[in-house]
Amino acid sequence: MLQTWGYISLDPADTQHRVGTVLRQHQLHVQGDAAGFRASLETLGDERLSVTRLSYGASVIVEPVPEPGFWVLSLPLQGQVQVCADSGRVDSRPGVASLLPSSGQVRGHWLCGSRQAVLRIKEELLWEACAGISEQPDQFLREASPVLLVGPHTGLLVGVLQTLASLDFKQYMALPPQGSARQWDALAQLTAGAVVSARLPCNGQTPEPSGGASRLRRVQEQLRNMVQAEEAVTVAALASRAGSSVRALQSLFQAQAGMTVVQAIREVKLLRAQELLRSDHNGVADVALTCGFQHLGRFAAMYRQRFGRLPSHEELG
Repeated sequence: MLQTWGYISLDPADTQHRVGTVLRQHQLHVQGDAAGFRASLETLGDERLSVTRLSYGASVIVEPVPEPGFWVLSLPLQGQVQVCADSGRVDSRPGVASLLPSSGQVRGHWLCGSRQAVLRIKEELLWEACAGISEQPDQFLREASPVLLVGPHTGLLVGVLQTLASLDFKQYMALPPQGSARQWDALAQLTAGAVVSARLPCNGQTPEPSGGASRLRRVQEQLRNMVQAEEAVTVAALASRAGSSVRALQSLFQAQAGMTVVQAIREVKLLRAQELLRSDHNGVADVALTCGFQHLGRFAAMYRQRFGRLPSHEELG
């Protein structure tokens, strides 16, 4: 049954419960000063499709619990959300959405001031939309990067998302119930079809497993190896190791990961720094230099932005 409701709260624990009832059960961790926490949520939908507009007012870490049966498409309306999942990472921002199955491990870092439109799409709708495109819809959707660029090239999807993101939920529910329910069912099917179509390359053919997503995984592995070997990692050095031009490498990361190569390098360095701080007895300055950070103050600031705590607060092994 189609329904809508809104919610505002200053209580993280209550917010965690309320959001879990319409999206997905999860752990919610407020980063830094919790005084700015002010959750705002409004949702409209049914069991096949729902759209939730959500903000926290503060920087938070969200860690959903796996819950098979639907997919989640998240598009920031403002700000940035860093999403890490089994299938890759997305620096999500307006125009760059993330599309992920609810059955996998996910960790989202909502930066302060972020506001998202989150679509919860029943898996069966996506399977129906894949008819004639792929006999293995789950594999077809999972093989692609979790990044979903939203623009003119995605056809109907950009219009659908703009409509849902700006829809007046209360006014929609004021329509005659039978008519609004039929309209919503049609919109749910249209949304699923638009998502599947947006996954197709420009030539309309089903993407091959050996395409961009596979190339990205290989380059990411090379990048991790370079950082662990304490090599000097630059965009040019990584491109050379990958047998690619700098321009082609930039295009690969932008299209498949929704981030620049510089951002990807910084992410791997920070993850390596966290690993060393938690397992070694070296000081913060030694770890920073080992991971290629020459300026200790900037390293501490980037570390805090990424993990929500200063590197000096990590417990050593």
